[in-house]
Amino acid sequence: MRETRAVAAGRRSTAPGTAERAGVARRRPPRPVLWAAAAWAAAVACGVAETVVAVGGMVVSGEGVPWAGLALRLAVYASAALAVLWFARGRQWARVVLAVGLGVIGLGTLVVPVVLAAPDGQAILEAMGYEGHGAAYLLVRTAHIASVLTAWALAFTPAANRYFRRPRASGGS
Repeated sequence: MRETRAVAAGRRSTAPGTAERAGVARRRPPRPVLWAAAAWAAAVACGVAETVVAVGGMVVSGEGVPWAGLALRLAVYASAALAVLWFARGRQWARVVLAVGLGVIGLGTLVVPVVLAAPDGQAILEAMGYEGHGAAYLLVRTAHIASVLTAWALAFTPAANRYFRRPRASGGS
């Protein structure tokens, strides 16, 4: 009977108990969520690329490698990548972690120095990393900021909000 109602409602049925065991009904993410997940992943990739460019420049110039900072970044990027996977699977906590962690705190670390440098004009390029790391770093940093802003906006569209709502238990059976 339950399967018949699901088919009549236009939903695909799953193996009995599979969705219930997982704790969340299996459903295909709407396009804004897929695009947001791609944008969050791009933001993480840009962060990794920024690190590679910065550390590569340090190595080439003979500076020491900041191992502690590198370990911290690795932990942040790995955690963010896992959160992106859980985000795409409809986990509300992952949306909150990404929105706050990358969208507020992470974006703040990228944008606040630029905003503070704005009155000086030329200091904006320095705040964006161009002076210390070159044009490639500047391009990746710009893509990083754009990816975070795009992901944040897409993660909170009406379709995404519906997707992240917890499934309600139906009374009756």
